[in-house]
Amino acid sequence: MIKSVDKFKRVLEKDYGFSSDLVFRKLNIKGTNILYVYLESVSSDDKVSDFLMKNLSNLNKPIFKDIFNTLKNSIYSSHLKVENKLSDIYTKLASGYTIIFVDGYCKFLSIETRMTLDRGVSESTSENVIRGPKDSFTENAAINLGLIRKRIKTNKLWFNDIIVGRKSKTKITIAYIEDIADLKRVNRVIKKIKKIDIDGKLDSGYIRDF
Repeated sequence: MIKSVDKFKRVLEKDYGFSSDLVFRKLNIKGTNILYVYLESVSSDDKVSDFLMKNLSNLNKPIFKDIFNTLKNSIYSSHLKVENKLSDIYTKLASGYTIIFVDGYCKFLSIETRMTLDRGVSESTSENVIRGPKDSFTENAAINLGLIRKRIKTNKLWFNDIIVGRKSKTKITIAYIEDIADLKRVNRVIKKIKKIDIDGKLDSGYIRDF
């Protein structure tokens, strides 16, 4: 069982293919390393800050012998749970939870920091469907990635970011399921996109043309 925050970080990075929406923050409290991780595509940065940063900073004041239990008892949330299985963490992360790992412990804390993805996401007007969900992609890339994560809760869903456009510096995300997609084709797509030399990319049509 994993007891090191550094090893835990390496395992998650590998299992998520270093996806661009995987966020880590490492802190040292009284000589003990604490790591928290979340997927920014489905988690709210404000909730992460409210629930974690305030409570973690308070641990620096008195001297605690058991940081894990002190942290568990100091975070006020009805959606706080102690996890023991690494496999459960992937589902939690994809559901908008933040995972807290304390050095020396073979258990984790999970706390809900879910982003509200449905607000403002309306039915598609350009590609209508008769059956199936009525929400659609928006102009916000983070929300779009969250909508995908919301429906495909596997750590094998990998995101790869590429910047295109000398002037526009537009971020493009290649999304694929690692154990289903043909990785040779994925790499070929990535190479082609990296070779695009253009002043600005304003919509997906530019990518299609190239």
